[in-house]
Amino acid sequence: MRHKIFIAFLSLLTATSTLDMAKAQSLPYKNKNLPIEERVEDLLNRMKTSIPPVTEETPAFRNIHISNIVCRGSGRAMFFNGLPEMPISNITVKNVVMTEATDGVVISQVDGVTLENVYVESSKGNNILNVKNAKNLTVDGKVYEELGAKEEILSLK
Repeated sequence: MRHKIFIAFLSLLTATSTLDMAKAQSLPYKNKNLPIEERVEDLLNRMKTSIPPVTEETPAFRNIHISNIVCRGSGRAMFFNGLPEMPISNITVKNVVMTEATDGVVISQVDGVTLENVYVESSKGNNILNVKNAKNLTVDGKVYEELGAKEEILSLK
């Protein structure tokens, strides 16, 4: 039961942290007199939402080229997260310096991303690149044709 309570708490935090305040506020316990197990189960059931299918209306992120950027103090240096059915594609990031970031670079569900001359300094380490489900990733000339579902830690330099 502790596990379910923790999951409910994390789910509520996720709803709140993604600024879905309406969702978070619509999840109070219906009956505060019920045992905690029943209240948590009720809360978890009401938080489940279906993910809509990918259609022609789903936004596609592709053909994006970023260069000559200097940034200090960002939360996450870079975050590319596509969909399995519609990966982010044809992205180029060149000549970028990011310092004092909280987290490094995260790349998931992409096809055709190129990182060239990118330096990232974060509190979790320098030049850390977390990658999963990526095809045709190029980092400073080194090509990774396919990286699977298991997260891999790469270095930018």
